Amino acid sequence: MKKIFRNSMLVVMGLLFFACEAEENTQVYSCNESVNEWAKQNLSDIRNMKRSDWNKLDEAHKNAAYVAFTQGQRVLLWKGKIEQVLSLGWSENETNHIKELQNFIDQNPVYLQGKRLTEQQANQLDLFAYKWMTKAENDFGWDKKLIYAIIASANNLIDKDGNIEIHTHQKRVLRSGESGSTSDCNCNQTYDFCLTNHCEDSKCEEASIGCGWILAYACNGLCGGI
Repeated sequence: MKKIFRNSMLVVMGLLFFACEAEENTQVYSCNESVNEWAKQNLSDIRNMKRSDWNKLDEAHKNAAYVAFTQGQRVLLWKGKIEQVLSLGWSENETNHIKELQNFIDQNPVYLQGKRLTEQQANQLDLFAYKWMTKAENDFGWDKKLIYAIIASANNLIDKDGNIEIHTHQKRVLRSGESGSTSDCNCNQTYDFCLTNHCEDSKCEEASIGCGWILAYACNGLCGGI
């Protein structure tokens, strides 16, 4: 079932992309055991997926596939995402600004290698992203929600209000504090894209990638209220 989440629900996307910290020599694609097993059993098919195939997955399997992707697949996924964003129609200056992001990814595929960034890599990416975001806010009046939808989610952008398209199955998920639950970290405390409250230091399953700019930073906190 397809659903379009609007307004503050966009922040949930931070929860959808994570890579559980694996034990030595063990590759983990999802903290959900059944989804992780699916990824392992279908790894060959996953590594032949195109963006159109990935978009058809429900979110639980989509995130595991993203983690299992090769670096080249992640690069193509993001290039396709940006091309989709450009198709919505923007002013000339806005179009050029979005293409700056496209060029940055083309020139710096290292940020999509699927490993925790080094301090130097994180600083370089942060510098670009800060300048890109500041220009978007000051010159075009884009809000945090739209910026997040473009640069911190690989899902299709529905409109210029920052709404994104996600596929999900209705299923109750235990939240932090409930018996037997440990939430997956869904934000980065330094590169905070929580739309309500802030990214808080909390007990959660930390991940080496999946949060922040182009999902390249570690997930190490929980958005307040999630």
